[in-house]
Amino acid sequence: MKMRWFLLLSGFSAALVLFVGSASSQTNNASEAQWLDPSEVLHKDGILRISDGSSYYEFKTNGTFRSFPVGMSGRCFDGTWTSIDDIPHVSRFTVKAESSWTNGEQPLPHPPADDWKIVFVVYAGNKRPRFPLAVFDGYFIIEELRKVPKSDR
Repeated sequence: MKMRWFLLLSGFSAALVLFVGSASSQTNNASEAQWLDPSEVLHKDGILRISDGSSYYEFKTNGTFRSFPVGMSGRCFDGTWTSIDDIPHVSRFTVKAESSWTNGEQPLPHPPADDWKIVFVVYAGNKRPRFPLAVFDGYFIIEELRKVPKSDR
């Protein structure tokens, strides 16, 4: 049996977590899989899709970006991205997008869309087939999230 210890830091508290999994001699075991570079996955597959569990974030090779809820309703972003790959196995995406909302099949009455700047930092990970959409499973952070003032548009 394989055991792994991880230290999780959150705010001012820390927790030590033990993950226990069964040992396997198969080389395709997910725990033994080779980490994939997010930019290589993007260029090979034409899309890099990540998720935080409540939203999907999609980067396509044609420079378009789209975010939408995992469920039937929530905030959406549509726009474009640029990237800097200055650290091995890490991709930094700068997104400029317009926000909107969705509520199942019914459009929501909402104020005019706002423009946003979002900076994602995506670390190496693995591709995982998931229902309903396959995602790139790796750590990522949103390094910056700010509304773009009308004067800067």
